[in-house]
Amino acid sequence: MIYPSKRDTWTTTVLATIAMSMITLACGYMFSGDSTTSVIAVLLLGSSLFTIWVLHDTRYELGPSALVIHCGPLVKAIPIDAIREIYPTDAPSSAPALSLDRLCVRYFAYGKHRDVLISPQRKLHFLRSLVEQAPELHLEGSHAVHKSHLQELMRPGLVPA
Repeated sequence: MIYPSKRDTWTTTVLATIAMSMITLACGYMFSGDSTTSVIAVLLLGSSLFTIWVLHDTRYELGPSALVIHCGPLVKAIPIDAIREIYPTDAPSSAPALSLDRLCVRYFAYGKHRDVLISPQRKLHFLRSLVEQAPELHLEGSHAVHKSHLQELMRPGLVPA
């Protein structure tokens, strides 16, 4: 199932303005006739195309064995069985998310816990679909926790996130 990223108006406006500014600058550099500025123009056009691609194609694909995150040309796959916890956040960190209404996906890879922030339009539907595919995840409200991670959080002295 595919879940497009939720878009905040301000995020879309800022990214679109940056892309248009880069295109405008690139056009100015292309007509200057200097080879150095032509290289800068090509780099600006490439950067603007990347920005537009991110705006157009940031989505989350929930497959049978992995959560695949698409952010323009960048793709990241997280095995569903590696996910330990998912919880709401509004952290402003750089992420493959076009909104600050986000979910933090905490997963285990390469011997350590890692986090990625996503912003599916239909967060609760996304969480329910994920839990259906991963029965080891326990959903309570908008917080999903892997059963082994839940036991770890419940040890004396630890407070659930």
